[in-house]
Amino acid sequence: MKCPQKMKHLFITGHLPSNKTPIAGQKISYNFLNSIKNKSEYIILCFPNRVEKKYENLDFINSFGKFIGIYSGKIDRLLNHFYGIRYPIKCSGRFSSKRKNLILDIIKSKDINEVTLEFTSVFCFYKSIRRNHPNIKINLIAHDISFQAMMRRSQFSNGLKKMFYYVEMIRLKKLELLIFKTNNVIVLNNKDREILLAEGIKDSNISIQPPILGSWLKTVDRNNISKYSILFVGALHRPENYESLKWFIENIFDRLRKTYPKCKLIVVGKGAPKSLTNYQSDAIQFLGYVKDLKSIFSAAHIAISPILFGAGIKIKTLEYIAAGITTISTDIGAEGIDSHTLLHIANEEDEFEKSIATIFNR
Repeated sequence: MKCPQKMKHLFITGHLPSNKTPIAGQKISYNFLNSIKNKSEYIILCFPNRVEKKYENLDFINSFGKFIGIYSGKIDRLLNHFYGIRYPIKCSGRFSSKRKNLILDIIKSKDINEVTLEFTSVFCFYKSIRRNHPNIKINLIAHDISFQAMMRRSQFSNGLKKMFYYVEMIRLKKLELLIFKTNNVIVLNNKDREILLAEGIKDSNISIQPPILGSWLKTVDRNNISKYSILFVGALHRPENYESLKWFIENIFDRLRKTYPKCKLIVVGKGAPKSLTNYQSDAIQFLGYVKDLKSIFSAAHIAISPILFGAGIKIKTLEYIAAGITTISTDIGAEGIDSHTLLHIANEEDEFEKSIATIFNR
């Protein structure tokens, strides 16, 4: 009789790893986990939002030793925020005593010897794990440095919002730096590594694991572009995406149209608020979520990443370049990305417009 294989690694993530989702971070999570050779040794414990369930990839899920998905709706998250109020709001929506106890039970009953926490939203479970299992190895995957994102959100806001985000930045910074100082933290780019080094985190504690992009990007045919078309891709429920796109439309695109009347803006991404969809016209098309982006990437004349705040490496920018699309980006939209002949940096309105015009005129 064959003994069941021992599961040694508990991987806790705040979102559903999937190649079917429209969210870039979850695709990166999927690509990372899919590259693991000994999947049977892994237990995946996932705390996604309920809307993510439809993106489950059953073949992928079933390739691991065990997969546990505990989905939350809006009411669940509100209750979690209340009970986890001692944690920053970025984390408290995932916290509950029931989930904490489940984690500790899995570690004990399965004789787990290594735990990985992916996404800041599950860092709230760190203290309980360390307190109950002082010798266990803990890895932290930081898709971005969240306190930097919250600081920029504060700088971009006014009044009470500005104060709220500033306080949350302080709370997040305290939590992140505390756990990064004594554990292995995995970041996606050298820029985030430099931030942590400046905050006193030892270089030996930091590993860089660049995002694994989809192989389809290498097969994009750029021989039949649609001239004067501008592409933007991003999850439009995220403030850094919809606020930045709104800035581009109001301050740059309308001016471009006067010089290039055939200019079109193609927006791909789910969750656009009404403040954006009100701009829908013959010149501005909102396509929503698009499962297969290959034909859209093939046709785009240029792509934009006009991000004004947020943190971490921008997957959209990496994907544009990998597909061979000339890309205009702000400094924030290009953070963590090496200089490239296809990547042009522009931060001010006039500079952004001029960069696009230069490409159009080639």
